[in-house]
Amino acid sequence: MPTECRCEELAEDLATCRAELALARRQQEEAAEALAASEVRRRRLRQRGLRLASAAADLLSAPTVGSRVAGRVRRAAGRPDPERDQLDLVRGSDLFDPAFYLLEHPEVVTTSLDPALHFLRHGAELGWDPSPDFDTRRFLREHPGVAESGRNPLVAHLLGETGAEQPDQA
Repeated sequence: MPTECRCEELAEDLATCRAELALARRQQEEAAEALAASEVRRRRLRQRGLRLASAAADLLSAPTVGSRVAGRVRRAAGRPDPERDQLDLVRGSDLFDPAFYLLEHPEVVTTSLDPALHFLRHGAELGWDPSPDFDTRRFLREHPGVAESGRNPLVAHLLGETGAEQPDQA
């Protein structure tokens, strides 16, 4: 008789374990479905963010009447504009992605600055990356002369400067 009782207890334990396992499987499946739905929402929000950042970058990059007039006055006076030259260099580079920059640093929109101009004036100094393809901090670690000179690391990279040479100061 003790063996029969023991078998019944084990059968009950086994049934309980199976029920708990079935419940755990259902919960796991529900969690997987919720995770998949969350991932879809995350991807959609990321795409929406990229579109918004790109639109904001386009709006902020549009030259204003004042900046166009100021540039014409400087050119007419024969004065160089190093910041304008650097801005053109950064904007024309594949290593500056305005949508990425705004998506990573949405607070830039509140400054009303062109994202490239913000990067030139502030972002590089803060160690911010202009795109996923250029690591500002790494470049400065590898080229301490650029860091010491205070030159913009992306501009230095695009001009082939390592910091060993002293750039002409105009």
